[in-house]
Amino acid sequence: MNHIKAVLFDLDNTILDRTRTFDRFTNLFIQNYFQNMESTQDIFNRIIELDQDGYKDTLIQHGKINQLGIRDDFDLIIVSEEAGIKKPDPGIFNMALEKLQLEPKECIFVGDHPVNDIEGAAKAGMETIWIQVNQPWRDEITAKPLHSIRKVGELLEIL
Repeated sequence: MNHIKAVLFDLDNTILDRTRTFDRFTNLFIQNYFQNMESTQDIFNRIIELDQDGYKDTLIQHGKINQLGIRDDFDLIIVSEEAGIKKPDPGIFNMALEKLQLEPKECIFVGDHPVNDIEGAAKAGMETIWIQVNQPWRDEITAKPLHSIRKVGELLEIL
């Protein structure tokens, strides 16, 4: 791995455990504010569905980045809504490479989604590390991650 000059990360469910945080928030919200409603499961399911479908905007992304206090820890942060391109389009990965002035072989992308992260980065020519969190591997995916891990902390052993 001596040739690697940059590690690029996906935010949701890679650096930020979005699903667990969102589930916890939603459950607390429902418990505290909807105690007298007969059924909140439909609302809960719809909120989760929208979140999983990527229903978000730039302000939410920046809010998460600011809340985590990680803005200054990264040389570059690209928000797909601002860039006008979203994963798995290789263009968003190429945009990062161009801004970092690096070649694909000099970078490794770390993400949790087999299609959006692993296949997208591979199409841009990058090696990848897949964090196996919530998304199952799909047989139709042709890209193969260099490593598969369960937690971000395992990167220390690899890098």
